[in-house]
Amino acid sequence: MKHLILSLALASAFASVSGVIGCQSAPEPKSETSTKAAFDRGVPGGTFTRTQTATGNVTAVDAKRRLVTLDLPEGVKETVQCGPEVANFDQIRVGDQLRVTVTDEVKVFMATTNTPTESGVATIARAPIGAKPSAVVSGSWQTTATVTAIDVPNRRATLQFEDGSSANVRVRDDVDMNQRQVGDKVVIRINETIAIAVGKA
Repeated sequence: MKHLILSLALASAFASVSGVIGCQSAPEPKSETSTKAAFDRGVPGGTFTRTQTATGNVTAVDAKRRLVTLDLPEGVKETVQCGPEVANFDQIRVGDQLRVTVTDEVKVFMATTNTPTESGVATIARAPIGAKPSAVVSGSWQTTATVTAIDVPNRRATLQFEDGSSANVRVRDDVDMNQRQVGDKVVIRINETIAIAVGKA
């Protein structure tokens, strides 16, 4: 699902590009990350949000093979293949700048009898041709894990997911573990938004 969202975002961003060559030197690619957490005392789980922003520069365009080379943070160079579904490919120019902002919001909470087990959906929106190049893609998916072991002295719990994988996690000090038992269900709900803008550097 996450790979699908990113692919859709990149395709949609390039589909509406109206870039122009910049005379000045391109700014240095960079990336920034911020995180925050929110929870109610004594209540298992909470909401955890991470936002990552990165900028890169278009350094080469191969029109014949429909390839775009990006200069990304930390000296990374990435070449993106733009398929026939990418409209306005001929408008992409060396010197355009790509800005990507990814926001991941993870909500963790105890399941109830009415909580659906697993789901996923993705939506996409982009600027119309001729408008400022941009695209916003959002997706959400949910899965449920089962508590298979509880270690009260060490404040640890083991979760087994529906795909058979498991994880041993730490439980916050303010949560009363004696109120929980093996077999309880934990829901992990992820909301992700990717915003992409392409324009003059």
